[in-house]
Amino acid sequence: MMNVTLSSSLTINSETFIRPYGRFTIYYYEAFEMTVPADGDYIIIMSNSSIVTCGLLYTENFYSNSPTVNLVTIKCGVGGNSQYQFSYYIKSDIRYILVITTRNAQITGNYTLLVSGFNRVNLRQINSSSIVSTTTTTS
Repeated sequence: MMNVTLSSSLTINSETFIRPYGRFTIYYYEAFEMTVPADGDYIIIMSNSSIVTCGLLYTENFYSNSPTVNLVTIKCGVGGNSQYQFSYYIKSDIRYILVITTRNAQITGNYTLLVSGFNRVNLRQINSSSIVSTTTTTS
């Protein structure tokens, strides 16, 4: 298995939007383009978070002013260290956007994301409000 770990934080300088299925107020977010070299099941794990996060997966494009367009799935943590996971069959010929935000509005803090699969996942931040650290491991 190939693992990509990404550590970042949502701050008051992060991009904002109104999250689908959230309250009608502002949520901070970071967006990442996710590409893979081969089709397959990939697991997205949120852990070691100081905030309760949500992961939103989109195909092709993410429009912060129309956040339900192209939305494939959304998964939110429920508390504690906000650890949760979801899996999705990712196709190599489709562009995916992974948006990290929070369960509650206007929350800032650190988070760690792990994406695991049989092939390397490439994550590229598409909004540049913070510094992101990534590492790749094989197991």
